[in-house]
Amino acid sequence: MREMTADMEELKAKALAGTLTLADVESLRAAHEPIKTAEPTKPEEIKESFPGFAEAYLSNLDALADALRQQGNREAQIEAFNTVIATCESCHQQHCPGPLDRIRGIKVEQ
Repeated sequence: MREMTADMEELKAKALAGTLTLADVESLRAAHEPIKTAEPTKPEEIKESFPGFAEAYLSNLDALADALRQQGNREAQIEAFNTVIATCESCHQQHCPGPLDRIRGIKVEQ
């Protein structure tokens, strides 16, 4: 999970610079696919809703990739990026709330 946060911070920097590419998102999506079966740092904090959040996260990464494929405006891409981050935040509100402040800091303010 810590690597995922660093990955999303890197994507944020690229999104802000206007250099985020479809390849960036597809590579990250492939790297994060194991979230569905990953071992949590604190297993006692994981609830039955976790698999649904994992699927939503991956689905929202797909939506971000779609926004890049459609070559939509930067605002649409940032909105899709923020939706991914909102999924992380929602999950961490229920599972392992420790990194919530860091996750909230990744969101792009518009």
